[in-house]
Amino acid sequence: MERFKLSNISIYKKLLAAFVIIIILPQITSYLIAEQSSKKLIVGQLSSETMSSLQMASDNINTLLKRMTSIALFVNSDKGIKDLIEDESKSLTSNMITTDNNLRNLERINNFNSFIENIAYNMIGTRCYITVITKSGNRYTNWSSSGPSSTTFLEKYTPNNLQNKSPGFIWEFLDKNYIDSDSKAYPYILTLVKNIYDNSGKKLYGTFIISIPEIELSNLIVSSSERLQTRRAVLDKNNIVISSNQSEWIGKTFSDIISTNIPEEPKGYFITKGDSKKIISYSHLDSMTIIDVKSYDSITKQLRITTNRLLIFNFFFILLYLFISALIAKNLVNPIHRLSKKMLDTNFETPIAEPQGNRMDEIGILEKTFYIMRENISKLIQDNQEKEKKKRESDMKFLQSQISPHFLFNTLNTIRWAGINNNTQKVADMVLALSNLLRMTIVKENDLITISEEINTLKSYALIIQMRHSTQFELISNLPEELLTYHIPKLLLQPIVENSIIHGFENIDNEGIIEINSRKDDQFMILSIIDNGSGMDLNSSLDGKSKKEFKFSGIGIKNIDERIKLYFGTKYGIKIISSVNQGTTVELWLPLHDSYYDRKEETI
Repeated sequence: MERFKLSNISIYKKLLAAFVIIIILPQITSYLIAEQSSKKLIVGQLSSETMSSLQMASDNINTLLKRMTSIALFVNSDKGIKDLIEDESKSLTSNMITTDNNLRNLERINNFNSFIENIAYNMIGTRCYITVITKSGNRYTNWSSSGPSSTTFLEKYTPNNLQNKSPGFIWEFLDKNYIDSDSKAYPYILTLVKNIYDNSGKKLYGTFIISIPEIELSNLIVSSSERLQTRRAVLDKNNIVISSNQSEWIGKTFSDIISTNIPEEPKGYFITKGDSKKIISYSHLDSMTIIDVKSYDSITKQLRITTNRLLIFNFFFILLYLFISALIAKNLVNPIHRLSKKMLDTNFETPIAEPQGNRMDEIGILEKTFYIMRENISKLIQDNQEKEKKKRESDMKFLQSQISPHFLFNTLNTIRWAGINNNTQKVADMVLALSNLLRMTIVKENDLITISEEINTLKSYALIIQMRHSTQFELISNLPEELLTYHIPKLLLQPIVENSIIHGFENIDNEGIIEINSRKDDQFMILSIIDNGSGMDLNSSLDGKSKKEFKFSGIGIKNIDERIKLYFGTKYGIKIISSVNQGTTVELWLPLHDSYYDRKEETI
């Protein structure tokens, strides 16, 4: 009876076995759901209580603001205060200083003080600073008016400075305390300013100012029992903190404290994102917003302790499940891992080992199929590369060996006429030059020749052109001796020289000069063919416009770049520098070291 092997079981059955045995995922899922549900329940309950507390704080603040508004309206409509201001105005217009006048002034001051004290202690119900500034500039307060801060602060609210403004209310929700004696204990204040007018709203009597220390507002939003564990603040319509039990928040924007914005809904709560989560509860008033900030982590701390204990209790069972799952997964994953590595190996030139063993499951079939597929792809790539290489070599050899019939015919015709004219030296020179060209293209089989041989080919071609057309130009080679043995593809320089003669020297008055120079640059050896011709526009084509009687072969300037890349690699090639009437420089960027002998060793 054949021995049972787990590797012969299908992957589908292995997964079924794993799903039955492994119950870790349901456990983790239930744990996370329970934890999140508990957190939501706790946060929701706490936020509901916080919103109730914020609603009470909102009602208290509204009551305080309405009380301040009511007091300002009461002062504006009170006939007694207006009579006192009128009496002061009359007293100032009188220059008589009598005992009666002094008594009247003293009585008026006492009446002002009684009026202000009555408001401070019986109507507002909190610590406050009340000031009445008459039209003459006199000030009546329930506080000591000495000090530079109060003078500066009250100067901008004198009746003369406010008479052109609206008769309504002026709220200053955040100001520094102008009472020098109280500025350390109560550094910030909330101020309401109201001009005192007659019933018609045309006659200005003075200005009524009531200021409340910021701490009075802070006491309304946080009770004494909550002050230590609660962080709350009151924001104005620009989201600037105007009151808070966190003194360092006052004067800052909400976004500076918490990097987020408050929603526009009337009230609610949200949880911030990031490493340090916070629960932000808020309640919008007409011109203010009350916020409550609580640490999400501190609220859920006790819940985390309980859930962590449960997690530790289940941890030992999870280890057991993991051990059993690992035994099954190991037999499943390892062969797939080995196969994936083979698939990631895209080097088809390197053979891979044939699959070992005799697996009968889906993985074994997949390994065998992949091995066969890779062998087929490798063979196909090699065949395509060989065909492409042969085709390109065939095309290059065809171009190299192809001689323009017009060039050959015209050259032979020139030799014939030189013979008829008994110019034997010219005949001998042209026959020798032509034979050198034919030897290079037809007889010589090597694709690579030395630069010295290429220079001789150029001289033969130049001699034929000069004798046929009586064209005057000079071909100068400035190459060092050690470079003459460097190997390059044959007929690499001839098309460039041909292009200089055809295009560069056609319309110039002076004698044409073609120089062949060299230089080394890092890992490149650069051959430069420089002419003093008419230059050209690099946007125009370099091939296809040559006169047929000059054209020696089918190789064009564009073919040179392709041949260099074919022989030496894609980082090598040709570079042309030219402009109209400035001559042309063609640079051939070749390997720094001669690769001829390396190629020869590879061939052997």
